[in-house]
Amino acid sequence: MTSGIFTVPAPRNEPALGYAPGNPERRALRAELGRLASEMIEITPRIAGRRVPTGRTAEAVTPHDHRHVLAVWHKGGSAEVSAAIAAALAARRTWSRTPWEERAAVFLRAAELLAGPYRMTLNATMLGQSKTIHQAEIDAACELIDFWRFNDKPTGAVVGQQPFGGARASGTNDKAGSPLNLLRWVSPRTIKERFVPPTDVRYPFMQPGD
Repeated sequence: MTSGIFTVPAPRNEPALGYAPGNPERRALRAELGRLASEMIEITPRIAGRRVPTGRTAEAVTPHDHRHVLAVWHKGGSAEVSAAIAAALAARRTWSRTPWEERAAVFLRAAELLAGPYRMTLNATMLGQSKTIHQAEIDAACELIDFWRFNDKPTGAVVGQQPFGGARASGTNDKAGSPLNLLRWVSPRTIKERFVPPTDVRYPFMQPGD
């Protein structure tokens, strides 16, 4: 558990690489395209961190060459959807109680990895979507990197303005990182919506002792 006010680094738009002839990024991309084009992988649903093969399969082909099979993928059904929902609900409790700065760090680290060692793997979406390299670089790599970096910044700004947090504590409402934040916004307001005189300072969803 951390304690303090943390500042998210100021985000900057990820520069798009040029991929001009002879450039190192062009050579790296060609190598990655060749590696992935020479393989046929198996894609399964992943639930609670585990691969779940279903046996109900189909082929993923390149849009510009339907004879080229890139992968065999397993179809999910109602059982897999139910299992995924249950796994997400089970993980929610721990994740929602993880300090916001630790959650933000996960996405910032992912952005750094995508901008570096995994960039060419993502841009190899050229095979699966028939994109040009400039389309892939902008739509796949740069936009996702920016999404992960920029979305962390407003969360940090909100928390920075509410350093004490907690329901009705220190003149503020629930912090952005608080597990009660979502419930606060979806719960009826005691006065504004119910028009019932308040009997205590707790929100409707709170239990005695909260």
